[in-house]
Amino acid sequence: MMYLGFDIGKRWHEGALVGAGGDIIRRLRFAPTRAGLAELATWLAGVAPADVQIGLEATGIYWLTLHAWLQQWGATAIRVLNPLQTRAFRNANLRGVKTDRVDAVAIARLLRWEGARLASHAVPEDRRAAAREIARLRTEMVELRARQLTKLGTVLEPLFPEFAGAFADLGGPSALAVLARWPAPAALAQARASDLTRVLHAASRGHLGAAKARELRERAAASVGVADPYGASAIAVQTLVAHLEHLRAQITALAERLDALQAEDTAARALLASIPGFGPETVRTWLAELPPMQAFATQAREQSRALPPGTKPKHGADKLVAAVGLDAQVKQSGRWQGQARMSKRGNRYVRRAIMLAAQAAARTDPQCRAIYDAQRARGKHHTVAVSHVAHQLLHVAYSVLLHARPYTLPERFLTAPPPQLAEAGT
Repeated sequence: MMYLGFDIGKRWHEGALVGAGGDIIRRLRFAPTRAGLAELATWLAGVAPADVQIGLEATGIYWLTLHAWLQQWGATAIRVLNPLQTRAFRNANLRGVKTDRVDAVAIARLLRWEGARLASHAVPEDRRAAAREIARLRTEMVELRARQLTKLGTVLEPLFPEFAGAFADLGGPSALAVLARWPAPAALAQARASDLTRVLHAASRGHLGAAKARELRERAAASVGVADPYGASAIAVQTLVAHLEHLRAQITALAERLDALQAEDTAARALLASIPGFGPETVRTWLAELPPMQAFATQAREQSRALPPGTKPKHGADKLVAAVGLDAQVKQSGRWQGQARMSKRGNRYVRRAIMLAAQAAARTDPQCRAIYDAQRARGKHHTVAVSHVAHQLLHVAYSVLLHARPYTLPERFLTAPPPQLAEAGT
C-alpha cells in the first residue's frame, strides 16, 4: 500500500507519494489547471488507484477540483482532512518546519500512521452537494436580511420611533408596504385614509384595514421623531425596504428550488418532521448538510475496532454530535480542571438549525422541557440548557433515521401537562 498526500493551495498543489515504510517515493508541484492535472496524470503513471490511499486538506474551496479529478482517475480511498488534524501531526516535528512540500509528506505519513482512526470530511453526491450549496446561500440570505432589518430599525428609531410599536413584526409585509409608500411620519400623517387602508388590506391579506390605518396616522401626527429636512433618512428607509423585499423573494425562490432537489427524500422528511422542534427549515438544512446516519455508524465501528481491548466503543450518535460541533471541549492539566465548553468545530449551519429547533422543542415537548428545566435548576444559563436539549434532539434524530421509525414520546411523559417555557434568558 502507498500513501499520497496533497497540500492544497489556490495557485499550486503539492503532492507527495510515500511507501508502506514511510519513505518518500516521489514529489510533484502542479497547478490546478488542465495542464497541471495532465502533469499529475503522467506523474501517477504506473500507480494503480486501488493500491494507494489519498489524503488532502479541506482548504477553502480549492480542493474540490482535485477531488473530482481523483474520483475520475479511479481513486476510492480518498480522505478529505481537517487542517487541524494535519497541523497537529506536522507540529510533532520538533524542528517546526512548515512548507508546502513538508505538509504534503506529513499528510501522506498521517494516513499511513492513523489509518481508519482519521476523521474524514464527507463529500456528498452531486444532488446533495447542489442542495447544500442552495441551502447555505439561503441561510446566508436569511442572516443578511436579519442584519438589514436591524439597520432599518436603527434608521427608524430617531426618524419615527412610534412606528415599530404598531406592528408585531417590523419586517413583515404590512409594515414594509407602508414604509415603502410613506417612509417618514410627515408623509404618513398626510396620507389619504383610503390609500393607507388599501395598502394595509392588500399586504396583510385582509387582516388589517381602516382601524390600523387610523392608528398609524395618529402615531405619525404625534411623532416626536427628528426632522429630516433633506430626506436622507426617508431615502435610507425606502432603500432598505426595497432590499428587504428583494431578499424575501430570493429566499422564497431558493426554498422552492431546495424542495425540488429534496423531493426524493420523502421518507427522511417525514421521519425528521416527527421530531419535536423540527420545522421545514430544520428539515431542509439537515437533508442538505448531513450524510445518511449509516455513515456515522460505520465511522464509529471502524474507529472502535482500532481501540485497545476493554475501551468503551464509539457510538454513531456521538459522531453526529461532534460533526455538528455540539460536543464538549474539555481542558484539564494536573489539578487544574477547566470549564467544559461547546467545541463549535462542526457544521455551523446544522448547529444553528438544531439550536433553534431545541428552543421550539423545549416549549412544546415534555421530555425536552424536562431536560431544559433540569439544567436551569442547576443554575445553567438559558443557552446552555438549550444546548442540552439540542444534544438530545441529535441523538433522537440519529435513532429515528437509522432505524426508520418516527419519534414517539416516552410513556412517562405522556401524562405530563403541556410545558410553558419561561422567557429566554431568565
